[in-house]
Amino acid sequence: MQVFTTLEGGIHKPRELIKRFGLCASLCRLSSCELYSLIDKKNELLCTARQPSEIYNEKVAQALSYLKADVPGFYIIDKGRNACEKSCIWVENGNFYCMGYISNDADAHLLEYVKDSLTQYQGNHYIMHLLISFTCRHPKNVYQYKKNNI
Repeated sequence: MQVFTTLEGGIHKPRELIKRFGLCASLCRLSSCELYSLIDKKNELLCTARQPSEIYNEKVAQALSYLKADVPGFYIIDKGRNACEKSCIWVENGNFYCMGYISNDADAHLLEYVKDSLTQYQGNHYIMHLLISFTCRHPKNVYQYKKNNI
């Protein structure tokens, strides 16, 4: 799941996937596909909805893989309950994953330690919206990580 802070951002991502992977706008529920009734034999331009389902489904699988790889992984460090600790919230694959507190002495850049020190919770759309809003207001508290660095 991805959360967008604007309607424009939420519409842009599916349109990007449609163009990048040759998906049908109508099947993606964005609009009617202007290519549905057109066949351009010279350029082999044919609405992708008319392709065999195996071919179209492969394009959808590629788009979903791309979307999953494009989802941010980050954590937020902020003040803790007292002067000896920091609060931390972990977002993995675009989903709220865990949160808790780490010692001020802990290196917040040792990703395995940070993640293992936190308690896992069930996330939802509302929590992600709050987190994305926080990251926009406090970018200095946000640390991005690469999935293969954990």
